[in-house]
Amino acid sequence: MIGIIHLINTEFSPYIKKYTSILDELQLEYEIVFWNRLNYEYTRKEFVVYNDYTPLETSKYKKALKFMRYRKFVNRILSQKKYSKVIFLTTLTGFLVNTKNLKKYRGKFIFDIRDYTYENNIFFRFFEKKIINYSRITTISSPYFKNFYQSSITYCPIT
Repeated sequence: MIGIIHLINTEFSPYIKKYTSILDELQLEYEIVFWNRLNYEYTRKEFVVYNDYTPLETSKYKKALKFMRYRKFVNRILSQKKYSKVIFLTTLTGFLVNTKNLKKYRGKFIFDIRDYTYENNIFFRFFEKKIINYSRITTISSPYFKNFYQSSITYCPIT
């Protein structure tokens, strides 16, 4: 079983289909763990949904608190489940993972970088390098993103 960890409703992730179509083609089982921020109704068996309505216009402070609750949920799922591999969609999703689970899944996950919004923050950048070093594969959506890190890091572009 493969776990796909995402931060928001699947409708806002067109690239999630790139992964699920490959997994479907290979007939591999997977679960998509995500935060149902917009209170949609989901019934697909492969969805592991964290329901916490959070309108897009919610203040940053309230979003941060809800993010921390979702982080706790994700780490509980990662601790309980026995995923053979994990896919972390988007940079922020990688930050959900605590050190214990990062070590548990070391070399067994894909870290999919979609944007570089927070890289000016030294703490964020430090932890992101750690996630990249723990990943099996780090994908990027633009070759420009290679400029953020040493050329010694191997990237697989995915668009």
